[in-house]
Amino acid sequence: MKPLLRIGTATTFAAKNLATGRVVEGAMRPVSAGSLAKPPSDHDFAARIQPGQAVGGYFNPNLANLVALPAEAARYEVYAYWGDTESNRVVIELIAR
Repeated sequence: MKPLLRIGTATTFAAKNLATGRVVEGAMRPVSAGSLAKPPSDHDFAARIQPGQAVGGYFNPNLANLVALPAEAARYEVYAYWGDTESNRVVIELIAR
């Protein structure tokens, strides 16, 4: 069984310019200790998961707040990763105004 990542591990978002191959990244940090909602400990998380159980969820961050995309028209392949676990990849297009 693969060990759990630490709760404090950041989720990193990557955007690859499909024309140039240049990749820009930005990290989304977990909730800080001083926030209203305390993140669960690794032990609490592991205790809730049974062997063979799938765990899922979703979140909807604003990519522009996390990754410094150049202000130019381009197509990007975007994905997130957390340790060695990677999301699906989607293609977005920035259009010049």
